Amino acid sequence: DPLFVFDLSDPAKPIKTGELKIPGFSQYLHPVGEQYLVGFGRNTEERLTEIDGEKVPTGEIIDLGFKLSLFDVSDLYNPKEVFVKTYSEGSYSPAGDYPRSIMVDAKNNIFAFPIFQGADRFDSPGTVVKINPSSGFTTLTDMDSFTDNIHDARFCYTNDKLYFLTDNSIAVYSYPECKLIDNIDF
Repeated sequence: DPLFVFDLSDPAKPIKTGELKIPGFSQYLHPVGEQYLVGFGRNTEERLTEIDGEKVPTGEIIDLGFKLSLFDVSDLYNPKEVFVKTYSEGSYSPAGDYPRSIMVDAKNNIFAFPIFQGADRFDSPGTVVKINPSSGFTTLTDMDSFTDNIHDARFCYTNDKLYFLTDNSIAVYSYPECKLIDNIDF
């Protein structure tokens, strides 16, 4: 799906100024500063077949897993996908469908969200990512907890602690370094 950019300087007459077509799609877009958007979505590719020695699209789309995209929308006429972070095939996060599952620390450009990354789908049920518009995505930590219900997993932080709450545990990390301090199972 393309990313569309609109000039809303006259709200009664929005004007489409730019469009960017990329593989995959964003289910949720969140602003990072005034010129960037982070997209939470899916990484996809179109299946090709060979006919008479030429690769031809079949129309079938293959889902390759969860994807983060950083878009530069400072030029309304020429939006760009400047960085991409893809996760393993089969990875899933409710972040695209349920934006409230995303913890945003706008001051530090840190995002934390629930995600199943492994084939087991119970490994690393959350991740913390720092976004730097000049260098991309840096994973600060992947959670080392167990849950089979990431839809209810949530993050919150105080001045120096990050909490990852699931249906059966609370993990406490130093913040923003994201080093595990304690894990309380119940």
